[in-house]
Amino acid sequence: TQQKQQQITEEDFFQDGLDIEGDSLLMRFTLVFLTYASAMIVPQLRLLIALGGAITGSMTSLIIPPLLALKFVSWKEDGSSSKGWSWWSMWYGGLISVGLVYAYIGTAASIRDIIEVYTGSGEDGSL
Repeated sequence: TQQKQQQITEEDFFQDGLDIEGDSLLMRFTLVFLTYASAMIVPQLRLLIALGGAITGSMTSLIIPPLLALKFVSWKEDGSSSKGWSWWSMWYGGLISVGLVYAYIGTAASIRDIIEVYTGSGEDGSL
């Protein structure tokens, strides 16, 4: 009886684990397929790490923090929303712009490196 109770509990656990909001079979398939496709297209791990770092590095350091700060700057202490641009808003907008430029430059350089390695147009075809 205890084994049967344990099996029911495990089945319930796995059944509940599949009911995550926003989860779907199509999303899982797409993520796995994109991971597989990127590994087949760029089998050298250091090139993928450089590409991922170019995107996520600028996002986590120069884009997401100012976006969060802009959310908090737009509300005054009394709870009312402030209209117009303050100096802080312009500063955060500048940081976001710099982050987008760095993300673009880093991503373009990483993609150029990937193309150079596989076309052999680099000095010796390797990094």
